[in-house]
Amino acid sequence: PVLEAALAYAARGWAVFPCHPGTKAPLTKRGLKDASADPAAIRLWWASHPDAMIGLPLGGATGLFALDFDPREEADPETG
Repeated sequence: PVLEAALAYAARGWAVFPCHPGTKAPLTKRGLKDASADPAAIRLWWASHPDAMIGLPLGGATGLFALDFDPREEADPETG
């Protein structure tokens, strides 16, 4: 399913790159600078890293932005 999503993003013209599922670190040598919308490159990356998350360059390159909320594990759900 993640490969299909990466290919769908590429079909929109958005370059993607694989990220480590635990650390979110890029799994390519140059990180977001390696991002590509080439289906062959995307298939090759996900063949090597089938559990990878999808990374997208943000800002001027795509006009996209993201909000990423990572809750603290020690936070009490009743008091925050």
